[in-house]
Amino acid sequence: MFPSSGRPTRNAGREAAGMKGDMRAGPAAREGPEHSRATPTVRPSPVELLLQVGSSLRAALIVDSDGRIVWMDPVLAGAAGWQSSPPFGRSAEEVLGGLPWLQHALDEALTGTDGLCEDGGQDQRLSAVVVPVFGEDGTQLGACARLRKSGLRPQALCPGAAEERRAQGHLETAERQALAEQGRLLAAEREAREQLEESFAVLDALLNHAPVALGFIGRDLRCLRINDALAALHGRSREEEIGKTVREMTPQLAPIVEPLMRRVLDEGTPIIGLDMTGEDSATPGEQRHWNVSYYPVRSSSGTILGLGAVVSEVTEEYRAQAERDRLLREAQEAIRVRDDFLSIAAHELKTPLTPLKLHLQMLKGQADAGHAVAPRHVDKALAQLARLSVLVNDLLDTSRIQAGKLELTTEPLPLREFIREVLADFRGTNSLHSLRFEAPDEPLVIRGDRARLAQVLGNLVENAFKYSPTGGTVRVTARRMGTEACVSVKDEGIGIPKEEQAHLFERFFRARNAPISGFGGLGLGLYICRDIIERHGGRIWVESGVEQGSTFHFALPCL
Repeated sequence: MFPSSGRPTRNAGREAAGMKGDMRAGPAAREGPEHSRATPTVRPSPVELLLQVGSSLRAALIVDSDGRIVWMDPVLAGAAGWQSSPPFGRSAEEVLGGLPWLQHALDEALTGTDGLCEDGGQDQRLSAVVVPVFGEDGTQLGACARLRKSGLRPQALCPGAAEERRAQGHLETAERQALAEQGRLLAAEREAREQLEESFAVLDALLNHAPVALGFIGRDLRCLRINDALAALHGRSREEEIGKTVREMTPQLAPIVEPLMRRVLDEGTPIIGLDMTGEDSATPGEQRHWNVSYYPVRSSSGTILGLGAVVSEVTEEYRAQAERDRLLREAQEAIRVRDDFLSIAAHELKTPLTPLKLHLQMLKGQADAGHAVAPRHVDKALAQLARLSVLVNDLLDTSRIQAGKLELTTEPLPLREFIREVLADFRGTNSLHSLRFEAPDEPLVIRGDRARLAQVLGNLVENAFKYSPTGGTVRVTARRMGTEACVSVKDEGIGIPKEEQAHLFERFFRARNAPISGFGGLGLGLYICRDIIERHGGRIWVESGVEQGSTFHFALPCL
């Protein structure tokens, strides 16, 4: 062994790096004296196996600072008995158990000393150049050894022996320098590879734990990298997505996504914050929403390598916004209805009060003058009070319905007789319209609250009179319909637009074609009727067309 000759040059490492890794060792590679003497039952020694490779043998290995193999030429690995798998990560002592002299040389090199060591038979020998490997900062990274097979050693007394030894020494010195440089380069390459792997590991960690979906798409629109969040949007794992095209990953969205991605790759201009709506293979039939950004990924030379995709699913945000918009529309509609109601209520409450006040003033004047009170003024005043009472009762009933306190007192009611009683009150007070009633002779008996059902029927008949032209006919019919008794009130009035019929039984609703000046009311009557009928276990509906009249039906269970 002799002291290190210093750090070699980079060119020397390149010149010495010509050793090929595809050389093969073994008894069949070369025939020599050792091979001819081997028997099938005796395993050749590592030295013998190396000698069998031939005179051109160049074998090398690198160990780290802990003496563990980080790289090994396949020839040397095979000779050391590791043909099936590389011994990377194992200690040199374990791997080189049959070459103690080489292990000793490596131990020396790990202390910073380089040199030449030899071992072998009488006529042929193995020699190894062993050198320490240093990094750019001077830190020792490990050691490197290169083995070769040599012939007879030159004899000292032979002619030219001195010159040959000097030439051999120069050659070995150059070889040590080249080997040290190659070892340093290999170690640096390994260190760079490890740093790159660590960088990729950090990148993968950031990629996979990012709160948004990320992916890298190649120029052929094939997925090269993807995180769990983006893969989950498609209902698959990362492993299933790698290598797939965009069309394979999301066929439903491909017609939208592919042109956008090609534009980014062709123009090199990013697309930022694009809102996208559609269906995905993970949830077919469901409308989903995403916010996407595509940006070109360039090499250091500016070449576009592919594009990065950043995707955030905003379906829940869209749904929440849609719900907020719905609530806002409902609130605005409620405000509109309230304002309309206040306007209507003020008008409706004032309407009976004005004539009531007028008739009371006339009665007072007659009484003050000592004249007899005119009965007609009393009757008209009472009629206005009754109208006012109806309005107030509707408001009270609405309040009870909202509070769930509208109570029913039910009893068996013969429907035909009950309807005749209610209609009798209208025949005596209305001379402008004709009122007809039809019912079968068969008995129709229901269970209901007499007063509340009279309120329902009375409201429907009064509305029919209100919206029918003078001289028109209002028809009331009763009939059995399966297990139900159905009552219908048909008029010849202005009718109700189709688009408004679904809202007709809502609180405070008034059809647009029913002006306040011609047709009074608070818009509560039908709302109260629906609640009463539904509390009886029945149902109420309307059939109507503009200028075609209306028919209101309600059905109740028969006893």
